[in-house]
Amino acid sequence: MEAFHMYSKALQILARSLPHIKQEQTTEEPRLMTSALLAAFEVLGPESYKEGIAHQLFADGRLHLIYPEIHNRKRSAFDTPGWKSIPWSTVPKTPKDELVDILLEIPGLLEDLEREAADATQQESLHKQLQERCRICREDLRNWCNSLGDASVSFAEELISIPATQDSSLSPEDFAMAHLGMIYWATCSLLYQIMADDTTAWLYCRKVLLMVPFFQRPDMGAIFINFVGFPDIYGPKSRQPATGIL
Repeated sequence: MEAFHMYSKALQILARSLPHIKQEQTTEEPRLMTSALLAAFEVLGPESYKEGIAHQLFADGRLHLIYPEIHNRKRSAFDTPGWKSIPWSTVPKTPKDELVDILLEIPGLLEDLEREAADATQQESLHKQLQERCRICREDLRNWCNSLGDASVSFAEELISIPATQDSSLSPEDFAMAHLGMIYWATCSLLYQIMADDTTAWLYCRKVLLMVPFFQRPDMGAIFINFVGFPDIYGPKSRQPATGIL
């Protein structure tokens, strides 16, 4: 768990480095804190996160900055070739990095799903574009699951097949693999909701729910919220599904 404590401390240091944000505001306004972190990343640019602590802060932090973008159906600022490649020009990507790259597509898909066309012709064109992007995203998820994510997803599947325990022998690596499996399932659930395949979306959502007790341990503390926060971002906003995408 030390890595997560270091990550939390890094966020606090970054927050204090932003002079226009008061300390009490970071406590009372979590959304303001998120906006400030996003602004800090954007101002410095991807070249500033190629190595060291700065790279790790960005690699870990961008996942949590996606949450409000998914909830608000707003395209992520990090969903660009530059932001997906430059910070890793000297450091190889991990399986988590590759998965987050795919997840970054979801906010844009949600935004385009709700875009209103000027006429029927434009509507058909937008729909076809969304269809193709959803298919690509689905294929990317399958490829990740069958290669880089195979061990994590298999571990997570095995985990939810047995009753949750509080076995003290569980290692930080176990938690990391389980978390990766949860991110994968939540991403799949979101994608299939966009594709109007509610049955498949629910199957993945159910796996996420079965995973939650694994993280609900006394020694997890506030990190429990950090781990399971992602599945809670499916906002109640109404939307029109992209019918016919499958």
